[in-house]
Amino acid sequence: MWTLVGLALLIASSRLLVWGAVEIAVRFGVSDLIVGLTVVAIGTSLPELASSITALRRKEHDLVIGNVVGSNLFNSLAVVGLAGIIAPLTQVERY
Repeated sequence: MWTLVGLALLIASSRLLVWGAVEIAVRFGVSDLIVGLTVVAIGTSLPELASSITALRRKEHDLVIGNVVGSNLFNSLAVVGLAGIIAPLTQVERY
């Protein structure tokens, strides 16, 4: 039960943070590109940060390392794969 409550609070708070930060940035005239690159990136990383801090406080270092490595690996592969699907590379000229 506590897991579901924690998950619901984590999702709600991260969405609230992102929406609030976007609203503040728009009111200050910050461009959408900057908002997308910073505020949204931070907001989407907060659940991983929270779970890593919780695991660290419980002295579960293997979970922290797995979270960091797995998150970075997935993000790297997903971003490169999605970029390749959207705009495939053309044949490179060889010298």
